[in-house]
Amino acid sequence: MDVHCCNCDEPWDQSYLRHEIADLSPEDLAAVGWRFGRNRLVVLHCPCCPKDGKGLPDAGERKQAVQEIAELLGDDEDGLASTLEDFGL
Repeated sequence: MDVHCCNCDEPWDQSYLRHEIADLSPEDLAAVGWRFGRNRLVVLHCPCCPKDGKGLPDAGERKQAVQEIAELLGDDEDGLASTLEDFGL
């Protein structure tokens, strides 16, 4: 199941986000363009985002909605991924 970057809508496999890049330090992740919210399934910015910093016209609203859903669901990452998919986020 994919989750999408809130900024550019690039799909990312949740397994990749949870396991493949888990060994990278926060500094290494930031160096290649990753920014996360509450957990790695809350992708606020990714390496595919435009370099000029601009994203989708509704990126701000998407970021807010995804972060609020993540806060409500707490540590339930499977529920978060499913809910984001249901809402097209």
